[in-house]
Amino acid sequence: MTVQLYHGDCMEFMRTLGTGSIDAVITDPPYGVGLKYGGQFKDTTDNLYNLLPQFLSEAQRIAHLVVFPSGQFEIETWLMQNYPPRWRMCWYKCPQSTASPIGFSDFELMFVYGDKIYHQAHDYFYIRPETNQNLGHPCPKPVGWSSWLIDRLTLNSAIVLDPFMGSGTTGVACVQTGRNFIGCEISEDYFKVAQKRISEAQMQMRLPFEVVGK
Repeated sequence: MTVQLYHGDCMEFMRTLGTGSIDAVITDPPYGVGLKYGGQFKDTTDNLYNLLPQFLSEAQRIAHLVVFPSGQFEIETWLMQNYPPRWRMCWYKCPQSTASPIGFSDFELMFVYGDKIYHQAHDYFYIRPETNQNLGHPCPKPVGWSSWLIDRLTLNSAIVLDPFMGSGTTGVACVQTGRNFIGCEISEDYFKVAQKRISEAQMQMRLPFEVVGK
C-alpha cells in the first residue's frame, strides 16, 4: 500500500495523470457557501460553478468512479440539470446538523459518476460527524464517512484519489483499509495537517510514506 501527497493545484495535478489510472475519486469539494478555507480558493457559488465542470471532466477521464457530496441545494440542482450523476447516495448525519429553509439539514446527497462498483452497496448510510476534531478545517469529514465509501466501492488493491484532500480524512481511511492513496491539497496549512494525520496512521500500520510535487 502506498501514499503520495501533492501540495499544489489539483487541476494541474490531475491533468498529469493517465486516463483510467485511478480506481476511484472520493472527495469533498468546496460547497460555495462562503466557508473560510484559508487557501487561495474563495468559497463562492460562482467560483464553484467554474471549478466543478473542470473537476468532473478530469475526474471522469482518470477514474472509473467519482463520488462526492453535492453540497447546497442550489449546486445540487445545477449538477442534476447540467452534469447528472449515474446514481446518488444519502449520507445521514443524525440530528447534529445545520439549518435549512424548513428547519434542519440532516443528510447530504452523494453524487456517483460511473458504475464500476466492486461490492454491492446500499445507497443510504449513517455516519455520525466527529464533533471533537480540532484540525483547523471548517468542515472535516469523519473518518467513518470515507471508510464506508472506500470499503464498499473499491477493492483492497485500489488506487483512491482525493484532489481536495483538506485535513487528510480520506488518506487516513485508505491507510486503515489497505488502499493506495493519492492526495492533493492547495492550502499549505491543511497539507501539513493531512501529512501529519496520514503519517501517524501509517506509523500505526508501519507503512512507507512519500511526498511528491511542490
